[in-house]
Amino acid sequence: MNYRIHENGWTVIIDDYDLNTAKQQDINFISNLIAEHTLVVIKCQSLTVDDEYRIVKMFDVPTALYQPEDDDYAHVPVPGTDGYILRVGGEVNEHGVPGIAEHVDEMAWHHDFHWQLEHKPSLIMLHGIRGVENSTTVWINNVESYQDLDDETKEILEPLENVMLRGTDFNVSKFYTDADGTRWPHGIVVEGYYPKVVRPNKFGKTGMYFPFNQIYNFKGMSREESKEILLKVSKFITQDKYKYTHIWDTGDVIISDQWFGLHMRYACDHIERRLIHRAMFDYPKDVQ
Repeated sequence: MNYRIHENGWTVIIDDYDLNTAKQQDINFISNLIAEHTLVVIKCQSLTVDDEYRIVKMFDVPTALYQPEDDDYAHVPVPGTDGYILRVGGEVNEHGVPGIAEHVDEMAWHHDFHWQLEHKPSLIMLHGIRGVENSTTVWINNVESYQDLDDETKEILEPLENVMLRGTDFNVSKFYTDADGTRWPHGIVVEGYYPKVVRPNKFGKTGMYFPFNQIYNFKGMSREESKEILLKVSKFITQDKYKYTHIWDTGDVIISDQWFGLHMRYACDHIERRLIHRAMFDYPKDVQ
């Protein structure tokens, strides 16, 4: 399997490979690339739902956001995938229901863990099904950005634990504005879950878990004290040199590590035609 590194120095691009042929050792190889670089783009695949489901099952702990007893189980998950694959975008299904993130407006920086899940999967896979052309998603790499932080900021971040928000809506048109003019999503504070900011990746390289729109404060600090750090670090990590900007083609598959990166979507005026399939899972057990 051939791959190249994007001009940003960290994003892996695989141009000429058919995931339909993937065996477990191939998935392990791709997973190692994700662990090292945080993001792998596999261009222009032709996958049926059955193909997607087979690939998802080759990773560890595929995780369903919706359970059969949930009201949305019959509407948002892709049928026949045990809830492991969800629809993203504005295209409606046979029930007349769009997928998640169906709004036109920009979708702000976020990660895709879900507060209600006991297990927080490491990886998210997005597969562009149709209507994705000329829509744009951007990722950042918080291993690369952490390495470039000054020592003083690293020392501040090292002991911090995040106090997370749930129920956040990343539609920027619904953000509220603080007295100081900064804009934030609404959310509800999660009790009893305080993930550390600074952490090693699977290759022992230090990065950070910093979903700044989903952090209310740092444990033991006030919101105002925390916000000073949130604003400073979020400005640093969203510099262009830590970004990968993806203009979608039909069939593109992108798998990213959610502990060490964030993503956002630009406004999409054809969102009603856009359909992406999304799955979440962990690294295969053989990937250390």
